[in-house]
Amino acid sequence: MDSFREDEAFDHSREPLGEILTGIKRGKGSALFDRLSCQLSQSQNSAYLMLWNDSSQGEPPSNGGFKLSHVRLLWERPKMEVTPNERKTVFTRLQVFHSRDSAPKLTPYISSHRPLHDSGSPHAFGLMGEWFQNCKSNHPVCRQTISSETMSASERHKLPTRLVDVGPPGSNVEPCLVETTGHPDGQWVALSHCWGEVQNHPLKTTRDNLVERLAGIPPSSMPKSFMDAVAVTKALGLRYIWIDSLCIIQEDEDDWLAESKHMGSVYEEAVLTIAASSAENSTKGLFIRRSYAELEVPTVQVPFINERGPGGVSEQLGEYSIGMEWRHEPFMKELDPMDTALSKRG
Repeated sequence: MDSFREDEAFDHSREPLGEILTGIKRGKGSALFDRLSCQLSQSQNSAYLMLWNDSSQGEPPSNGGFKLSHVRLLWERPKMEVTPNERKTVFTRLQVFHSRDSAPKLTPYISSHRPLHDSGSPHAFGLMGEWFQNCKSNHPVCRQTISSETMSASERHKLPTRLVDVGPPGSNVEPCLVETTGHPDGQWVALSHCWGEVQNHPLKTTRDNLVERLAGIPPSSMPKSFMDAVAVTKALGLRYIWIDSLCIIQEDEDDWLAESKHMGSVYEEAVLTIAASSAENSTKGLFIRRSYAELEVPTVQVPFINERGPGGVSEQLGEYSIGMEWRHEPFMKELDPMDTALSKRG
């Protein structure tokens, strides 16, 4: 179970929710589930069931605009069950999803976003593309500048002096550094990452290898974070990415002085910024397989009944799943923005 806390910004796992779900699947055979069920029944206050709407992703559902993605139960434990050091307000978050392949009729009603175990998976890339398009269409706050102006989703800007060109969408060309003098205004992605210790410093552009970088940057020469960032840029249908160690000539004070004063604009005007949050250096990559992926957390399969089927007869449209939502310690701590390598860099 989760509990509100003042000392941490993320949810705190109070009870082994996997055990609760196992108990549900066994027909409430778990002593833990029985105890929680008893607490619920003894509570003098109302229990609230909050339903999460996933209809903002993609086309609006045909059932009036509500697509279930999460369920949260909010209630107060009975006073006799609460010790002085415990919080009385409790909430549990469960993820609700279905398989498009096995239950296509549920698509208008139930989210198809399954628990995400690997942020580098094809499923994750597909979800990333959906979120990117949804953000451009529906999140004007994300396009606000420091001066509170709002950029349009299609707005082009003067390109930074140098960018890494990953090739036209759908191409399989080798990335290369480009100098943008004479180029029309455009869009780019920016990468924010940790350089790490000297021995792990990333691939660089210097005066000695500038011509070589302009000719091409073999993917095999790139550290993993750069390769992953290129993959994200291409997956989103974008062509250019700005990476500091490649786009600013290193060990050249004049170029550093000229380019560093524009870094604020480079990040502000980028169509998006990729943050290698958990990587202490560029060898670690963007995509980390989450530790909870190794756990066997059970889900409960629930039939979806349409009470107003053909001829007024109820019909089962398929089954959907309810399982543990991943925002639980110890998993959430590694995703907390204030606890990542990127936030702790000098």
